[in-house]
Amino acid sequence: MKCKKCNSEVLISDSKCPKCGNDLHQFGSTIFYEPKERDGLRSSQTIKGMVIQELSKDIREGLENLDPWERKIFIPIESRLRTLLAQHISDSEIENIFENEIVPTVDGLSKDKATEKVFKKVEEEIKNNLGYIVYNHYKNKREDVLKILRAGEIACILIRETPENIDLSIKMFPFFKASEVACYWHIHDRYRKLKNDPIVKDIADWIGSNVDNVYIENVPKWIAERKKTLKEIINGILTENEYYLNGSLRTGISLYILGREWILKIERKDLSKTKEFQVRNALQAKGSNEDRESLAKSLNNIQDLRNERVHKDVEDNEQMVRTSRVLSYNCLKEIPIILEI
Repeated sequence: MKCKKCNSEVLISDSKCPKCGNDLHQFGSTIFYEPKERDGLRSSQTIKGMVIQELSKDIREGLENLDPWERKIFIPIESRLRTLLAQHISDSEIENIFENEIVPTVDGLSKDKATEKVFKKVEEEIKNNLGYIVYNHYKNKREDVLKILRAGEIACILIRETPENIDLSIKMFPFFKASEVACYWHIHDRYRKLKNDPIVKDIADWIGSNVDNVYIENVPKWIAERKKTLKEIINGILTENEYYLNGSLRTGISLYILGREWILKIERKDLSKTKEFQVRNALQAKGSNEDRESLAKSLNNIQDLRNERVHKDVEDNEQMVRTSRVLSYNCLKEIPIILEI
């Protein structure tokens, strides 16, 4: 790796740059490059027992023995994460930090010879959770999803035990974000094709401007409670406004309403009339109706958990971190199958 300030080569063991004196323990003080052959002389044992409970036995065993060289290279990331855990910050702030700091730094470390064994174990964990076929799908088509997952796994490894009354959002966010990014890339082309679909305009016209007048029949509670969101999605499709189309929840609602073979019944209370819409899988989703409903529900569950986080109900609950991780992997396995691209 190199010193970001003067671009001279530095070692993991260096606390300061030999050339300019830059403090190398500060976050973002180094940059990464393709390692040279001599980097192979660096020790590549794996990080000592700093893993969350649900990581596989394989990865736990692989991270048992801490090597000082490897440990030191992760100090800036761990320091930054722990600083963030001590305060409550908004989703937008977390997104900015992950996108501009954590993910690029972890991505750089993943290419460094000194951390090769650590990231090999992380990659095996991600591959085991996604399955070989789905893992390769993301690797070949949406590598950004895997980069986010790597950052999430590294965050969980580095921050294992934490004191009470802290904000665990920084550990939960990458798993929320990975699902959100996967949803976007698997459904946005479908939205474009739906803009001129008559059924979308018919639904929009019937719902009208006041969702309080609307009752949707024979749908689960999580759909019935989000009539406003459904209206925003329909209008977003017609106006190509992606602000109203992004996110796991909106993908879930779209999949349930427009991605199944069923009869949608919407009552207008002000007119005392119910109109039926024969929906024939306008989204061209794959799998059975049951498969699509299951994915839609899981995407809603991710949003419910994220809402709890925003409302400060789960920030100090490590179990919620594990739940967000499991939910995300479950959705990430199904998204490329149901919303094949």
